[in-house]
Amino acid sequence: MNTSGKQRKLISYHHHFMQHSNRRRNITRPSLDSLALSMVDSLGETISSMSSINTSQSMSATIIDSQDSREEQAESLYQQGHFFLHYATPRKPELAFAKFTAASALGSLAAKHQQAYCLQHGVGVEKDEKKAVSIYSKLCAEPNPMAASLNQLGICYHLGIGVEIDEERAVTCYKRAAELGNQDAMFNYAYCLRRGTNTQQDNEKAYSIYVKLAEMGDLQGMKLAGNCKAIGLGTTASYEEALDLFKKASESDTYWGAKSQYAIYLLNGIGTEPDHVKAFQILSETCDRWPCVPGTIKILLGRCYHFGVGVGQDLDAALYWYERALRSYGMSMSLVDECEFLIKDVREKLVSTKKGC
Repeated sequence: MNTSGKQRKLISYHHHFMQHSNRRRNITRPSLDSLALSMVDSLGETISSMSSINTSQSMSATIIDSQDSREEQAESLYQQGHFFLHYATPRKPELAFAKFTAASALGSLAAKHQQAYCLQHGVGVEKDEKKAVSIYSKLCAEPNPMAASLNQLGICYHLGIGVEIDEERAVTCYKRAAELGNQDAMFNYAYCLRRGTNTQQDNEKAYSIYVKLAEMGDLQGMKLAGNCKAIGLGTTASYEEALDLFKKASESDTYWGAKSQYAIYLLNGIGTEPDHVKAFQILSETCDRWPCVPGTIKILLGRCYHFGVGVGQDLDAALYWYERALRSYGMSMSLVDECEFLIKDVREKLVSTKKGC
């Protein structure tokens, strides 16, 4: 079954790990042997002073310490796996998976989730989607299931990854994870609501989810709420309110989608007076910063250079961006035809200019 179309629209969980502000420095330390020798006397005194402690209290403390030690060891292994997977140079996915597996054996639910994710995608281990689903299912059966595991299990049921497609279970998983505040699941649940995927189509509820995501500061949530406002999907239409959402999301330098949408509104004067100069600046910065943007955005930038919109005419720059657009994704046959026509026009003008010289 070809699931790539759906998969592009679904948000696959990517684990967010803790960021450590205090990084360990490389400090030269004495050897373990020398440390042990220097501590013999003080240890003897300590053991002697502890001899009067009640036996039952000592046993109780030992059990607590043992449990704490187990949890600390699991967390340490989990963080080591995170390091080897994301920060080590070069990355060491096999070692990362081994660390996650060891932490999982010590009871770390987060490590079990990461272990399943590695199995699902073949990260540091041979891909085993069925085993991944089995682990996700067990995690979701916990009294307090991880929202991330619920979302990932939903994706597996939705796309038939390691299990037969079951859209009803997928929607149930998304809904539960969304209620727990998982942002990826909120997108996926809204996606199902908009399309009526094994649930009653509810554009108003989908829009309310996007609004909640926007309030949480999610940039894509802001853009999708803006899209709904623009066409009146699940809410009253308002270009002005859509523009405000696009503008707010575009203020971040981490999401090109909102920036390009804001530029399009400025370029065409939608919900505001046209501002070609600002639109060009945003398009130019977006294409330079994110070479992977779809070809449609590069065509817009090429048109600005081609026809002198918001910038002086520059046919060489126009040709450059048109040619880049042809090699980009998101180019339908009609866009390819349009781009080739524009390239032809630019080349003819360049030849004419050279002859005139």
